[in-house]
Amino acid sequence: MMLLAMLGAGAAVMWSCRKDVSSGQGSEVRERTDEGGNDAAIEQKILAFRQKCDFLAKNPAIKSAGTVSSGEAGWLMEASLNYLYGFPFESAATSMLDSAGVLLPKTGNDSVSYMDLAACYYSLIDSVESLYAEVLLENKRILLADVSIGENDDPGFYLVKLKLLTGVLRNITPPFSNPYTPTDWWYYAGLAGHCGPVSGGYGQDAITEITQYHDWFINTGIPPVGCHYFFTDIESAFVNADKFINPNDPIAGDNWCDYMLFRSDPALPGYHDCLSPDEMWFYLQSLYTICHDPAYEWGATQPPFKDFMGFLLNADQSATGVISHRLKLTYGIAHLSCDPALPMLPPYF
Repeated sequence: MMLLAMLGAGAAVMWSCRKDVSSGQGSEVRERTDEGGNDAAIEQKILAFRQKCDFLAKNPAIKSAGTVSSGEAGWLMEASLNYLYGFPFESAATSMLDSAGVLLPKTGNDSVSYMDLAACYYSLIDSVESLYAEVLLENKRILLADVSIGENDDPGFYLVKLKLLTGVLRNITPPFSNPYTPTDWWYYAGLAGHCGPVSGGYGQDAITEITQYHDWFINTGIPPVGCHYFFTDIESAFVNADKFINPNDPIAGDNWCDYMLFRSDPALPGYHDCLSPDEMWFYLQSLYTICHDPAYEWGATQPPFKDFMGFLLNADQSATGVISHRLKLTYGIAHLSCDPALPMLPPYF
């Protein structure tokens, strides 16, 4: 990128890799909050940051442009990337989570120079473009950019980590009743297809067939024409099935819907890796409850003033052979922007 070259080598991309591939991008539930600042003020803050970065790129002879705290630097980069490129509420049947890292020089006192911050920001934009291009599928969108700043082996630098969630769009009608038919017997994971009395369906599994209905989880209306939502202050957490015991389970410990997420223990009777249509419907409804009922959200510790953004459902297997589904919940502060030119569609990086 020309701008990065003009800014110099203050920040350099260190690594990038594909971290996870999950069929079914989880829900995109939206509950907007007024906490965290007025939307228009947040938007102006992002625009001012981009304007300053652009000015520094065009005026590389400037010796000092001031400093900013590392926490503020991370917030500005993350907010700007999501503001420009993120489509957080698109329907995605398949998603890819990729990552990249950039070194950002320290200036002392938990701060970085604005010149180095601008170089780091443009490096992240290059990474977003590269990671997006590596998804060799059509009808794709950037769903989320998560930026964090942490310590590095070299004490003179911060390590800026980018996690980019890209989804392949697919529109599925949300179910108003049980969508599963007598043929919906599915292996719990591994894209292993149908099981039990049904065969075939390879490339799908219980996870894909549950999370394809993530539109059902959306509870906020469509934004006005020419407007879009973007997120700031993003954070995520993984939760395991054993955190969500089924309070209405008639027989505990029989491996049949003992938990609100699938979990099967070979040390107990009824161990199985094949989910029946009844189980599929139970876990779909339970997932909705976990995501919407404050008593279940994130183990009853939802971050204050943050909106539920979505989830990823993945498979897990313990050293003792327990198989289960594992849930990643993501939260942030939602803001509304009414610039019809945003977010930017590729290839306009």
